[in-house]
Amino acid sequence: MAKILIVDDSLIMRRSMAGILQQAGHDVAAEADNGAIACELYLKCKPDLVTMDLAMPDMDGMEAMRRIVAADPGARIIVISAFDDKEKILQAIRSGASHFIIKPVTYDKVVKVIKTVMETDLSLEQRLMMAERLQAGETGPAPAFPVGPALRETPSYVLEDKHGKFIHIIVKSGMDAAQAEHLATDIEDCLFTGHRRFLFDFGSLEHLPADALAQICLSVASIQAEEGQVRAMAESSEFIRLVQNDANAKASGLANVIRLVGGR
Repeated sequence: MAKILIVDDSLIMRRSMAGILQQAGHDVAAEADNGAIACELYLKCKPDLVTMDLAMPDMDGMEAMRRIVAADPGARIIVISAFDDKEKILQAIRSGASHFIIKPVTYDKVVKVIKTVMETDLSLEQRLMMAERLQAGETGPAPAFPVGPALRETPSYVLEDKHGKFIHIIVKSGMDAAQAEHLATDIEDCLFTGHRRFLFDFGSLEHLPADALAQICLSVASIQAEEGQVRAMAESSEFIRLVQNDANAKASGLANVIRLVGGR
């Protein structure tokens, strides 16, 4: 359990974050609605971790983070920003942020990033490496920027960067809605780093829970919304029929791109 300071000028966002943190078993040490108050509360509360919104009036999150890191070089700060603020996120990492969350903020994103930050003590060199990898659009596994199911003991998918040409997503048996949400977060990370081509490989699967398939369809729609390309394949004609007859798969376009390979 971590003691966490929430910094956001939006009361709704602070309440939402507090609910997520409490659900995950963490303790909300304090809340601040601007950077200046965040600096004061950090020194007073000595939290284990800070979630810092970058866009705030008066003193923004970037300046608050710099002041906190100057006072405590070991501070763990997760910056929160919009998808289109990549340069700000890179600047924040170079300035001392431990990691980032891209809006919208969800339970799975928060839990995944906090686990990474709390279990990995990143040096300045590692944070700079993380920023460089993001700048270059790399998504290979690394302690500073884990991609795929590295945080789970029994992964139901594998996500691989095929030499920058496309992202290969192998979906395995055991995939459920929760795991599909983890996959959605990883896909978002890939989109953030500039990847736009994805191949969904369902292998020999013959069935997928409806809620898991629905979540995957949302990911497909997200890729296409960023002008990405999606391809899909499966070895089971029964699974192909399942996807092609699914309303969510039709709406997202997954039903149109899935193809039978080496099938039966």
